[in-house]
Amino acid sequence: MTKPGAGDNFYRMNGGGEMLVYSAADFEDFFEPRPEMPDSMEAELKSVVWHLAENRWPFRLHTTYEETMSRTPSARNTCVRSCCRCLTGLRLPGYCAST
Repeated sequence: MTKPGAGDNFYRMNGGGEMLVYSAADFEDFFEPRPEMPDSMEAELKSVVWHLAENRWPFRLHTTYEETMSRTPSARNTCVRSCCRCLTGLRLPGYCAST
């Protein structure tokens, strides 16, 4: 399996990102109605973020709509607070992972 930093100047693995779970994918097709995120989104997102944090993988999540953005921090923050030792030294924009 690969790890963050693996690769060369042409193609390098930087971490997990953009669409971490399909249930949190709020595509930006503004010609279509905004998608409704399912109730399962937070639990699915929490599971993936926890796995990434335990394995010290940096991550980012692309969101377009406020309705999605307002729901994702609870899943991410729960993982970050619960796994601070795993995250020490990782660069996670918007989070302080120091213990």
